[in-house]
Amino acid sequence: GMTKSEFFVSVISAVILWCGCLQMLLLVLWASCRKGYNGTLLLYHIIYSSVAWQATEKIWRCIGSQDLVWGLAGVAQCLPVMVVLIVGRSRLFGFMARQFERDRDRSQLDGAFIAELLGSTLPVVGQTWWEYEEDPDDGPGKWLACKVVELREGCIAVMDAKKDVKWLSYAGQSNAEMLLLEARQDLRCIEWRNMSLELMKCCPGEPLSNGSTPLEMSRPACPGEVIDYFLSHVVEDDPELKFKALEELAKSFFNARRRWPTFWFDLACLDPSSVTDPLGKLPIAVMSCKKFIVILSPVYQYRLWCIWEVFTLFAFSPLDLALDKVVVMPLPGRSMTDMLLRLSRFDIKLAKCFDPNQQERLLRVVGALGSDRFNYGIRFLANQIRMRGAAAQEFEVSSTLISL
Repeated sequence: GMTKSEFFVSVISAVILWCGCLQMLLLVLWASCRKGYNGTLLLYHIIYSSVAWQATEKIWRCIGSQDLVWGLAGVAQCLPVMVVLIVGRSRLFGFMARQFERDRDRSQLDGAFIAELLGSTLPVVGQTWWEYEEDPDDGPGKWLACKVVELREGCIAVMDAKKDVKWLSYAGQSNAEMLLLEARQDLRCIEWRNMSLELMKCCPGEPLSNGSTPLEMSRPACPGEVIDYFLSHVVEDDPELKFKALEELAKSFFNARRRWPTFWFDLACLDPSSVTDPLGKLPIAVMSCKKFIVILSPVYQYRLWCIWEVFTLFAFSPLDLALDKVVVMPLPGRSMTDMLLRLSRFDIKLAKCFDPNQQERLLRVVGALGSDRFNYGIRFLANQIRMRGAAAQEFEVSSTLISL
């Protein structure tokens, strides 16, 4: 038979377990009546409640029966829930996700896959193709509409309004592994000591005052090296203001790390003589860097090349991990509040680039992976920065785990 104390312990244990079941039932009913309640969050709450009630029942059995094993089992069972409650679900899950995202090879392969998607956007017969015509008097040129009339491996034939046919070279498709191998071989970075205002002002292919080309100011990235910053900026923005912002960033980095940072800077790290499509290299370069700098100006969101760089970062990463990599720096002298307000209304359809053929290719890839979700990610970034205050020079944002 069962003693009175044992019977009392069993009854209270049953009451505890039934209270737990009742609490979970009420939780489900409450969630079903609450419009827009997240189903995943409800599952988490049910699991937490179940574990907590079972742990409480075991601890009660330990108190009633003086059996330490029950107490240790109850503490061990409720410990994970306590850690989640103390640390915070978003912070803990974000930390765990970052550990898995530290696989640099996988990130670079994601970038190569985006480059492969870009390479797969081949023209089709009948498609409009734009040819740039130089002005004979050195004035601004203009784009002339042509039509694709024939496709061959590595080239296309286009016909203009005069019915003249011209053959143009066109890069064919490459698989992600091949693109990744080529991009790793060509990956370069520039040390902060080689960054200068003169370099920021320089045009591609032009030599510097010391006779060096911008490419010679950078160096090949070492095997396994993680470049500190990918620099995303508008080429036409004032180079003095951009360099001033980078100086502040470099000084802060040195004070924290006791070394100067490395950068991926398009002017110094892209070889202008390369036959490889530079757009295909950008995704792998972005994924090879630890942080992504946005030098935000009033026109940044309308530059499709800049937006393509951001898209690469957001395409396959969970939103909180992508935002954790972003460093947004306002162009000195500009109102951060106004620029963030514009960014919070971002629409990729308004972004343009100089070459309409490149514009068509980029928008097709973004559309294939979800332009609405990408718009949401950029707007979310702007709103997060606005909520945290627009007075700081640097913003590093993290959020709940939302996959784009």
